[in-house]
Amino acid sequence: MPATDFVRDLGARWDGYDDGRYLVSLVIDKGRHQNGGGTVHGGVICSLLDAAMGKVFYDSIAESGSKTATLEIKVNFLKAAKLGTLRAYGTLVKGTRRTGYVEGHIEDDDGNLIAKGSSTFIVLV
Repeated sequence: MPATDFVRDLGARWDGYDDGRYLVSLVIDKGRHQNGGGTVHGGVICSLLDAAMGKVFYDSIAESGSKTATLEIKVNFLKAAKLGTLRAYGTLVKGTRRTGYVEGHIEDDDGNLIAKGSSTFIVLV
């Protein structure tokens, strides 16, 4: 799955596999990635999780050049994130030929759990 303009424009980096999980990282840019309260915007958290989970699904299930889509995503915000680097990990839990259930989480520089998520993906015909 090639990096999309959206993920690239967000400033995220596709870091590759780490112990069977796909890693996407983002250095938080003051103002750009923060909400009015000075913490990382929830949309940034959701986007990082979607990217990490989607990539591991694509690599595990889809054939090269296939189109995939997120059918649903759930995110639990557990701790506010501020400046530093966020690391989103995605792990395929269960997959068939066309669908997959993936879980992910985001950690900050100190290893604090920022968010957990789950998603269902599909390979489009």
